[in-house]
Amino acid sequence: MKAALILNGETLDIPIEEEIIICADGGYRHVAGRKVHAIIGDFDSLKIEPNAEKIIKLPVEKDITDGERAIEYCKSIGVSEISIYAFNKGRLDHQIANICLLLLAYNKGIKAVAKSKNEDVYLLTDNLTIKAKIGDYISIFPCDTSCVIKTSKGLYYKTENLELRNDKIGLGISNNVIDNNVYIEILKGKALVFHNKQ
Repeated sequence: MKAALILNGETLDIPIEEEIIICADGGYRHVAGRKVHAIIGDFDSLKIEPNAEKIIKLPVEKDITDGERAIEYCKSIGVSEISIYAFNKGRLDHQIANICLLLLAYNKGIKAVAKSKNEDVYLLTDNLTIKAKIGDYISIFPCDTSCVIKTSKGLYYKTENLELRNDKIGLGISNNVIDNNVYIEILKGKALVFHNKQ
């Protein structure tokens, strides 16, 4: 089962493709008036009355973000794939927390991608195929101290058995897309893959 998770970023700049819509707190403002399955949060950033099939109110003081609780809820109802929207504008610490939801989803057995008009973010744990345009850019960041990219296709700079370290990231930044199908396979570790759309 697929679902859309709408976060409280400044803008929702692409259409939602999924039928099941789950909002984390203020993300509801992006879809107010649409059929929403669930709204989850402490509602500290929501200025309008929420309307959904399910409303889950969280305490203001808590040790979990609204987005994290929304991922847990997705797991509880059997969601297997999540597209995360409205994740990448606003406070930088919130953007990083939003991208970290990809790791939480993975740990829960859920496939996830963060989507926006200008960039998508993926968690690479084995292999990944991305539909891209020639002239786009791909950047790869190790999630841990390092990771090893086994191979890739559709990128200008070769990545065969390429070790990327979090203290030497230049080798993973801004690789030019030269084919409409980009394939990346990882040998060791996990990585965040950013698809920058031109």
